[in-house]
Amino acid sequence: MSQVSAPPVFLLDVYRGDEILPLYSTSVTGTGGEAGHGWAGSTLAYSTYLGGSAADQVYALAIDGAGNAYVAGATNSADFPLANAYQSTNKAIGGGGSNSTAFVSKLNAAGGALLYSTYLGGSTDDVAQAIAVDSASSAYVAGRTCSGDFPTLDAFQGANNSSCASGGSNAFVTKLNSAGSGLAYSTYLGGSGGDVALGIAVDSAGSAVVVGSTTSQDFPVANPLQGKNMASAIGASNAFVSQFNATGNLLTFSTYWGGSGSWGPSQNHTSIPFGDAAAAVALDGADNIYVAGQTGSADFPTAKPFQATNKTATVYGAGPTAFVTKIAQELVSPIAAPLSVTATGGVNQVTLAWSAVGGATSYNIYQGTVSGGESAVPMRTVYGGTTQVVSGLSNGIAYYYEITAVNVNGESAKSSEVSATPAMTAAGGGGGGSAGWGLLSALGLILAMRSGSWRGRAQRRAPVIRK
Repeated sequence: MSQVSAPPVFLLDVYRGDEILPLYSTSVTGTGGEAGHGWAGSTLAYSTYLGGSAADQVYALAIDGAGNAYVAGATNSADFPLANAYQSTNKAIGGGGSNSTAFVSKLNAAGGALLYSTYLGGSTDDVAQAIAVDSASSAYVAGRTCSGDFPTLDAFQGANNSSCASGGSNAFVTKLNSAGSGLAYSTYLGGSGGDVALGIAVDSAGSAVVVGSTTSQDFPVANPLQGKNMASAIGASNAFVSQFNATGNLLTFSTYWGGSGSWGPSQNHTSIPFGDAAAAVALDGADNIYVAGQTGSADFPTAKPFQATNKTATVYGAGPTAFVTKIAQELVSPIAAPLSVTATGGVNQVTLAWSAVGGATSYNIYQGTVSGGESAVPMRTVYGGTTQVVSGLSNGIAYYYEITAVNVNGESAKSSEVSATPAMTAAGGGGGGSAGWGLLSALGLILAMRSGSWRGRAQRRAPVIRK
């Protein structure tokens, strides 16, 4: 008869005065009566408070190779413990209400000393939600900020594009130097809606990968797998995945990731994460990106799925379902840029056309009013066809355009620039420019009248050019 060993029985000694005695386990006897061996339990290495005289919360923890602990969160305290601080004051306290500022603290391996501890934030409400550490012991922190004066340095995005007063926020990504006394870089990340970073990891090249949630329709994208917020019609969020270069001033990859649903209780969602949100990110040895989070969408993007359907999803789903996504870092041939791009001016509009690019799943249109000054974010993404009418423009102003193609491998280089000027009568375009037929006809008519060749015929049509 086979024997099955019983599981160990764990006992906790009582709390006694000012100490906690070590954990231990009793010896275990197998079902056949043979003597078992004792399981050596754990001892408490250290345990400490960390905070001031107001509310303090930790949201993230990381450990470096030497066993030093890095924690990040938010504090309302004016007397939060500091050491070798980059920022020595809580600027948000004067903002009133429940405003907090982020903090980052590094404890030594014994837990008995702060190697550094600093506030990190502006004058409104800021929360650090995620932290990672690289091989050089530099901390990378991400979260959300309502402040217009959040500290930035060598920023990819130097201004907060949103406002907590209108229900929004921007994410932030900050790299501290190894001493914690200065910034290596710090940047906002977001659009005009609600954006929050919930996870961060660092690859072998020192590039930060940040994930979170966004309700913005203009969140910054670069080589995206998905170029738009699919849930924007109901005001809900999509997840985002963004990768910076090592110096933090450029996005090498940034994409929306989500479907068109939400697990919120109503149609109008003004806060996150009622839609799809990425809450965690990890990298493997090849720097492939693994993302996990929640979705209320029935059309969340899947590929080779373990589970192909969201079993809880409705239009405003009753509850979230988890998701796990792997984004592979592959050496792929970039998609070609669109060719034969033309722009034709009309009344308060410009019509764009281009030749189809093989394998393209969408096209991004970039617009500007100065040559070479097209927007950094696409003003429109086209998911079908190779023509697009851009309306609502001002007559008499030249508009400049560049177009890119997008597929699963990313975004192409930009096309050649074209321009057109909307007018009350149709004008030529296509970038090279030509005088409209109406203008040429008017000039011909004036010249004909001056030469006298219009006599006898011009009188009934003269009002056309009368001033």
